[in-house]
Formats: sequence, C-alpha cells, structure tokens
Amino acid sequence: MQDYDKSKFHIEGTVLVKYTGDEADADIPDGVTKIGYDAFSGSKSLLSVKMPQSVKEIGFSAFKGCAGLTVINLSGVTSISDEAFKWCASLERVQFSLGLTKIGRWAFTGCASLKSVEIPAGVSEVGFSAFSGCTALESVVLPQGINLLEDDVFSGCENLVNADIPDGIASIGKWTFKGCKKLAAAVIPDGVTSVGEGAFRDCKSLTSINLPDSVKSLGAWAFAGCERLEHVNLPLSVEAVGTSAFSDCTKAKVVCKRKKPLFGMPKKWSKDMLGSGDKAEIIWDSGR
Repeated sequence: MQDYDKSKFHIEGTVLVKYTGDEADADIPDGVTKIGYDAFSGSKSLLSVKMPQSVKEIGFSAFKGCAGLTVINLSGVTSISDEAFKWCASLERVQFSLGLTKIGRWAFTGCASLKSVEIPAGVSEVGFSAFSGCTALESVVLPQGINLLEDDVFSGCENLVNADIPDGIASIGKWTFKGCKKLAAAVIPDGVTSVGEGAFRDCKSLTSINLPDSVKSLGAWAFAGCERLEHVNLPLSVEAVGTSAFSDCTKAKVVCKRKKPLFGMPKKWSKDMLGSGDKAEIIWDSGR
C-alpha cells in the first residue's frame, strides 16, 4: 500500500472504507483492492476519481449520489456491485475493464448524463434496472456471452436509438426497453425463447419487429403502446401470447404464421392480446 493521507482515506486492510476529503479530485492509493459500502456516497464536492489498477471491486452504493462526478475509469475493476453509481447525475462517460464480469442491480440507475455504454466481452451478468432512467443514453453495445437481459435494464432510456441484442441471448426480461421512445429498430436474434412482460412497452418509434423461430412466448404488454409499429411477424413457434401484448398498436399488422383457428385464438394466446379500443390487425398466414 502506498503512503496516503489518513485524515481523508479510511482504509482497513486493502478496503477503502470511507473517504472524508472535500477535494474535487480524489486519488485513491495504489494497493486498495475494493471501494467499500458507501465509501464516497453523497459527496457534493467530488468531480473526478483516479482509480489505480489494484482496485478490483466497487462495493454497494460506493459512489451513489455523487452528483458532480463526470468521468470514471474502471480499467482494473472486475465487479461492480448494486447501486454503485446510482444517481450520479453528471456522469457522462465510463471506461470499463476488459476483465469486468458483473454489473449489479441499479448500478447506473439515474445517471442522466451518460450518453453511451460499451459493455466488454467478459460480462455475463447485467443486473436488474442497471441502466434504467439514463435519459441521455443514445447507444448501447452488448457483448456476446450475455444470455439474459434482466428486467428493467434500460427502461426509461428515452433517447436510446440503438441497442444491438447479441446472439446467445435466451430471454429478454420484463420492462427491459420500456419507455425507450426513440428506439426505432430492435433485431431479436435467433435463440431468444421469450420476450418478457412489457419488454418494449411504449417504444413509440419502433416500426417493425421480426421474431425468430426460436421465440415461444410473448409476455403481457410486450409491445403495448408502440404506436408506430406497422409490422410484426409471429412465427409458428409462438405458443403463448399475454394479455394486451399489442395494445394501442393501432397501425400494426400482426402476421401469424399459422392457420386461422376455427374459434377465437390459439390455445395459450390471450383473447385480449390486441387490447381494447382501436386495435392492430391480425393476418393469418399458414404459407399454404
């Protein structure tokens, strides 16, 4: 451990337990391996942090509410815990480590100035609501290797235009892209088996969706409120469709790759899948 100012940095072993300085710039001592619970939380003066390569873990709510923090380099960090940077409203840029494996729940929730995110290839887990409410976020790069997009991950990212969903994803969680009003296209790759409840709800710029033959279920409100949606392809593989899955998609033509049932909807398809009032149009197309 390098020498450090013990009046500002409170360190136990190799864990930085608390920072009590009031400078705009904090230079974390080399040798620290973990930033502990609430270590910088709520700091009103902090604008930047110099993080040594020795730091491998960012603890629970370590920088939560550091409203002035603008940039942080996490180039040595392998794990980011829950709420680590929640409500860092001025945070514009984050550099992740190539060795990063985990981003916790609510890790960057409410980082309203964050404009782009590139998650490195080693990450296998992006937690619940990790980037929700990042209202300036425009683009997201997700790596191969993630097999689940957790619930609420990008909900409320109202300026998100591009989010490439990589091959290998098996499930898109509940409310994942809810309220991403500028998301104009979403390519759902082969291998996805379920689209969760409200996953694309109120994506008001979305115009078309092609579901791969691997998809078996669409949750309730999955595409509800996608008011510009014009075309949806439902393959024969789809076994279940939840209530109001296409509610308020008044311009949409939902092309179902199967024979029209004699009565009502196919088994496990909600009779209310189109919602109430003005509805999308269903087209039955068995290909025969």
